[in-house]
Amino acid sequence: MIFQVYKTQSQSSHRQEGVALMLSVLLLAAITAIVFSFTTIVFIELRATGDVMRSEPAFYATLGVTEEALFQYKRYVSSGQLDVPTCFPSNQAICELAGVTIQLPGTQPIQEDDVPRLQTVRAGEVIEIPLYQLGDWTLQYGQLELEAIPIGNSGSLNADLIKINRDGTEQTVISDVLREGDGALTLNIIDGDAQHELHLTNSTNGNFYTSIISYDTDNSTEKGLPFIAQRVLKIVADYAGITRTYKVFIPVP
Repeated sequence: MIFQVYKTQSQSSHRQEGVALMLSVLLLAAITAIVFSFTTIVFIELRATGDVMRSEPAFYATLGVTEEALFQYKRYVSSGQLDVPTCFPSNQAICELAGVTIQLPGTQPIQEDDVPRLQTVRAGEVIEIPLYQLGDWTLQYGQLELEAIPIGNSGSLNADLIKINRDGTEQTVISDVLREGDGALTLNIIDGDAQHELHLTNSTNGNFYTSIISYDTDNSTEKGLPFIAQRVLKIVADYAGITRTYKVFIPVP
C-alpha cells in the first residue's frame, strides 16, 4: 500500500513537470514570434528610411533636368544647341547630376498618354480632351470607354463627344452621363474628315474620378490619348540602387 502511494505521487510529479515544460515551450515560442515580428518591422522601417534618403537625390536631379527642359521648350532653343530628351550636349552632363544616373527611354517627348488614363474632374470643372493631332483631320480614334473609379464618387459626370468641322463649327455628337456603379460608358466615333474632343463636365460639389480607355479606329487596339499643347517627358533616375520614374508635363503655347 505504501508502494502504491509512492508510485501515484511520482506519476503526478512527472505530469506537472510535463505541463511546466509545455508551458515553457509555448512561452519561448511566443517570445520568439514577438522578437521576429519586431525585427521584421525594424528592418522594414530601416529599408523605407533608406529608400527615402536615396530617393531625394534622384528627385532633385530630376528637377534639374526639368529646368533644362523648361528652358529648351519655353525659349524655343534649337535641338542642335540643347536637346534634353537625348541628353545633348553630352559635354554639359545634361543627364549626369550629383551621382544620379538619368535616362529618358524611348521616343521623347511622349506623344500619347498611358492606357487607361486616370482622370480627375474636380467639382464644377470642365475638361476638354482632344482626340486628334494638330493639323490632322483624319479619324484617329474609334471608341472610348469611360468608367467611374469605385471610390465613392457622388453625383454624376456629363460626357459629351464634340465634333469640330473644318469651318470651325462644333456640334455635340453624343451626350451621356456617367455614374458610379452603372458600368462602363461606351462612346463610338464614326465621323471622318473632322476633329473630335471629349468634354467632361462635373456639375456636382465633389470630385469625380474616372478611367478612360481609348481605342484606335479598329475599335480593338488600345491607343493612348494625345498630349496637346504640352511636352511630356518620362525621366528615370537611379541612385545607389534605387530607381524612380517621374513624368514631367511642360505646357507650351
